[in-house]
Amino acid sequence: MGDRCCRGHGPGHCAGFAAEGAKVMLADRDRAKLHAAEEQIRQEGGDVASVIVDVTDYSDCQKMVAAVMQRFNALHIACNNAAFRLLLRPSRSKHFHNGNA
Repeated sequence: MGDRCCRGHGPGHCAGFAAEGAKVMLADRDRAKLHAAEEQIRQEGGDVASVIVDVTDYSDCQKMVAAVMQRFNALHIACNNAAFRLLLRPSRSKHFHNGNA
């Protein structure tokens, strides 16, 4: 599972995991970029799905994990590409601050 998969190092992380045979769930707020990244990985032979989320919203994070479990029935690696930005601005979620995000 990779969040903010369409920015920074995210596309490379997700494509790399998929190239090594991982089943990849992409997550991002930008629907167009998310679907473009999903299609690129699929064209390269990757087993991929996507979910639109805002990782600063705890309920969206729960939705992201539920989507992984529904599609792949397991979560082995989570790659958080959004954490750096979250640390630079206050989170709207009380869960982020108490260590449950």
